[in-house]
This record gives sequence, structure tokens and C-alpha cells, in this order.
Amino acid sequence: MSERNSRTDVREIDVRPLLTSGQGPLGAILEAVRSLAPGQALRLIAPFEPAPLYAKLGDMGFSHATRRRDDGVFEITFTPGAPRRPDPVLLDLRGLEPPQPMMRVLEELDALPAGGAIVALTRFRPVHLLEILEERGYAAETAEQPDGSHETIIQRAG
Repeated sequence: MSERNSRTDVREIDVRPLLTSGQGPLGAILEAVRSLAPGQALRLIAPFEPAPLYAKLGDMGFSHATRRRDDGVFEITFTPGAPRRPDPVLLDLRGLEPPQPMMRVLEELDALPAGGAIVALTRFRPVHLLEILEERGYAAETAEQPDGSHETIIQRAG
């Protein structure tokens, strides 16, 4: 893998050497993304168009511009922007008996990505869960639904 800064606002990474040696380039690409300075873009040089990477880096807030050079090599410039909010996780817990709804929500919190949210549907107002969420730094809003169940939206506070 060769890497260089052609300009201070664009970091370049060429993954062709990694591929030639039989290594997968994803780890090196993600490490390069993590080490970018604020506002810095990443230019990726690859022998093929890395279409799955578009969605992955898009979720991290990067847009992309792709150019196929005359020699068939792809240059993709990933430019930072605002990350997309992940779709909320919907948990329909109305069929579970307490404390199972609370336990399921707490388990799901461990996998909640930054900016993510959980929408929990429960038969009762989750009083004990709300206390625990507040202690752990989560914001939660509960609304009673027409059928008497409750919808609780959970996000990290702030």
C-alpha cells in the first residue's frame, strides 16, 4: 500500500500493492479514514470500482466522486460531510412479560451506533427502564398509543 499527501486537504491511499500481495484493503482504508484531519478528503486509488465502500463511507458522512483513468484505474475521492443518521431500531416488545422488554432494550443499547435511536413498543409505560436510561445518559420520550401501548424513543443525550 502506498500512501501520500498530494495536498494537505487530500490524503491519498493506493490499495493496489495490498491487493497484489493478497491482503484485503478494507482495514487500511478505514484506518486512513479514521486518521484524516478535520475536513480532509481521502483519494483512493484502486484497480476496480469499490461500490460497497460507497455505502459504508456514506454512513460515516462521506460523499464520493469517482473517475476512471485512461489506464483503467479508479480514483475515488471521499469528501467529508455530515454523517447520515442510521435508521432507528424498531423493537416490538408488546408480547413480552416484564422485565423482558427492559432487558431487550438494554441489550440493544450496546449495539446502538452513534446518532442511532431505538423505538421500543411496549404494553406498559416502561417506568423502570426510563430511570435506568437516564442514569446511563440516554434521552427517552414515551407516548401512549391509541391502543394503550407505549412507544418509547431512545437516543444518547446531547
